Amino acid sequence: MKCEVRTSGGYPVLYIDGEAQVPILFFGNTDLGKNVTAQARMAGEAGIHLHSAIYNLHFLDGSKPLTCPEIREPSARHAITDLQRCLDQILDGDPEGKIFLRVKVGAYFREAPPEWEDQLIRYADGSIYPEGSDLCLVSTSSEKWAVAVDEKLTEIVRYMLSEEKYREHIAAIHLENCEWFEY
Repeated sequence: MKCEVRTSGGYPVLYIDGEAQVPILFFGNTDLGKNVTAQARMAGEAGIHLHSAIYNLHFLDGSKPLTCPEIREPSARHAITDLQRCLDQILDGDPEGKIFLRVKVGAYFREAPPEWEDQLIRYADGSIYPEGSDLCLVSTSSEKWAVAVDEKLTEIVRYMLSEEKYREHIAAIHLENCEWFEY
């Protein structure tokens, strides 16, 4: 699949495999544990075949590298099962769907493991918790974080490309961290 943005009549237009797309996207909040298949079906029936779905990368869950397409480690199976659930909800509703996969790459802790304490965001007062929150966040400038995210992103991309069911439906991957979208 080839996705590109071209200018047409002075406006940006998204093309997928050479075909201009309707500039409307269905957002299925697959992150909340609710099934969005019925909503994806309604969008598809209305001619909206671009979908956004959320997947949590799970890169700090202790999972071993994924072996595609055979997955043996329980935590890696969980991560892939979660990815499959996310993608299947959209594609079961709209088999023509093209997915912009929003991948959550942030790492949050209520209490950071010792090996991550020096990787956290530190505020001007030296604290690691933002005012009014009990969650601390790994800094996006952390080299350790970048390596871990890179490894996991590589694993899920390889998995999606190895599965015929998904490879022609992933239009793009966009990274998010804490609703800040700073990537």
